[in-house]
Amino acid sequence: MARKAARNAVLLAVVLALTSLYLLFVLLDDYAQPLPIKVVARTPAQLPIAEDYKRAKEAVREQVLFKANLAISKGLTYGSDGIVRGWERLHKQFGKAGRERDEQHPIEQLIYRGKRRWEALLKRQSKDLASAVRAYEKRYFRPPPRGFDAWFRFCTENNVRIIDDYDQIEKDIGPWFGIAPDQFRKRVKNLEKVKHSYKITLYANGSSTLTGDRASSPRAQMQYDLIAPLASIIGSELSFQVSDHDRGNAIISEELRELLLSAAGRGSFVTEAELAKHEDDGQASLGIQFACSPSSLARRISIWRPQPALNDEPMSFIYDLREDAQMNFCNNPKLMRYHGAFSFPFARRAGMRPMFQLSKTAHNHEFKMPPLEGFELYEEHPYKVIPWEAKDDSRLFWRGTMTGDEYTQPQGNYRPHYNWRESHRIRLSFLVAPTSQDGREDEDRRWLWVRRGGEWTKASFPRSLLRNTYFDIGLIDKLHQCDEATCAQMRKELLFKPKTLRGSEAAYKYLLDVDGNGWSSRFRRLMAGGSVVLKSTVYPEWNTDWLVPFYHYVPVRNDYSDLTEIMAFFTGTPGTSEESKTEGRDDLGREIGENARRFVAEHWRWQDMQAYMLRLLLEYRRLMAENREREAFE
Repeated sequence: MARKAARNAVLLAVVLALTSLYLLFVLLDDYAQPLPIKVVARTPAQLPIAEDYKRAKEAVREQVLFKANLAISKGLTYGSDGIVRGWERLHKQFGKAGRERDEQHPIEQLIYRGKRRWEALLKRQSKDLASAVRAYEKRYFRPPPRGFDAWFRFCTENNVRIIDDYDQIEKDIGPWFGIAPDQFRKRVKNLEKVKHSYKITLYANGSSTLTGDRASSPRAQMQYDLIAPLASIIGSELSFQVSDHDRGNAIISEELRELLLSAAGRGSFVTEAELAKHEDDGQASLGIQFACSPSSLARRISIWRPQPALNDEPMSFIYDLREDAQMNFCNNPKLMRYHGAFSFPFARRAGMRPMFQLSKTAHNHEFKMPPLEGFELYEEHPYKVIPWEAKDDSRLFWRGTMTGDEYTQPQGNYRPHYNWRESHRIRLSFLVAPTSQDGREDEDRRWLWVRRGGEWTKASFPRSLLRNTYFDIGLIDKLHQCDEATCAQMRKELLFKPKTLRGSEAAYKYLLDVDGNGWSSRFRRLMAGGSVVLKSTVYPEWNTDWLVPFYHYVPVRNDYSDLTEIMAFFTGTPGTSEESKTEGRDDLGREIGENARRFVAEHWRWQDMQAYMLRLLLEYRRLMAENREREAFE
């Protein structure tokens, strides 16, 4: 009896020590750092007593697994390109060392990481004006703009819950503080000559105007309807120019950006002569990679070298889709080869334009505003919401036209390496088509990670089986945006699928969202339906800083190399019999779908977009002012 009591006492001491170690890890860990498994922290009063031997033994095992998984979590590599790598290497190392390989799949860790990040974001939001001012000053190293109190009051009255996280606005306005107010106003004035644009002028008395050659377009009217009611809050006349194009096309170099930010930090301005050196057309003629720093990947490697087959690439996933990570072609140079937005490497304006844009890529410092097509479409034709249990198709669904590029043959020095087959929407069509060009079903196989008997291992599957199991993807409509020679090639090689009825995608648990000529107007609508949205994009949303990967949506690499692994994780792997199939994490998919639906309902409302634009316009007014210091909030 005494021996049993002693054994239980030792066991209790071990559990207490491991619990303390766990709490120490939590305290030291940054909020955004991935944690491995969900461990319920026990207080001493909740720890097992002597007769609860089985529970105590399980608790010890849980903590041992926690330590092993923590090592895996810490051993993963989170790159500057927004990609997490290294799980396969760690998996092999643990196996060679004879350690228990009950570790989590990296997607499970990314989901938990996303949950912590979202909870921390909500928790840290300011609850009063004084806190919001302090948070602004700490975050952006300057006082907020005049009218910040009115903006805060608008947020409070309209239940806008995100108060402090507006880094997209800061990315857009930050470099402009390095340009003198008179030069800024001059550039604004010059934009009135730009075609395919319109001007909104706000007057506090309610007589705001919408003018310009695109003033009658639906886009212009929608933006006016969003912004005009804010005129009385702004309280003074304010004009700004808006592009009616799908995306902004101007870029600036990293060198110019640093020059402007450095000047702004000193309280000085870059001269027009200095700006001219960086904004000359010759800068753009070198190619968009010269917008990157000399040490960047885009400047150091050739994107046109042969690429490894998907089977040869270690498993990796996006953990950060933001503009300075995966969306940045300097960190992720494959974008210049695999996305239509960059397929014209020399057709760029090199310079700073104070234009408001619906979408833009990295290294563009025009002002991002919320596009409204998707919002209006959803409000006029409410998306059909089907409960997760009633969604009867677990394949990944996508239909779309051939937008996203201008499809041509290679064109000398202009597009010397261009291959229309590598553009982002075309590759989707090839992804689900037979590899062979003669119509025979290919017999190639794909390796996937599967979990059998509690352990992760690799298994190969026929690609044809995976395509049929995981994907319902296809181009629709007809050939367009291609020259005659390229259209002829496409006619022979591309397969088109029939259109589907509006709202029919709601029956699918997994929906794919990819870019067109600019941003995707579907994103909000798809998220509202409670399905899991897998998203591949190079265009930041106005609220990208709020949208958390693997919590609100699942980010997808632009080369689609992670797409099959993602679907295998959530839906399981096929087999020749019920015994050989593996179950996926349908439960985690359901959570992400519900998180997306709630995000749209609570943080992607008309009022949230108005709050964003009101804050942006207050910053814009400060940039326009002759004395910017007087435009600071006191």
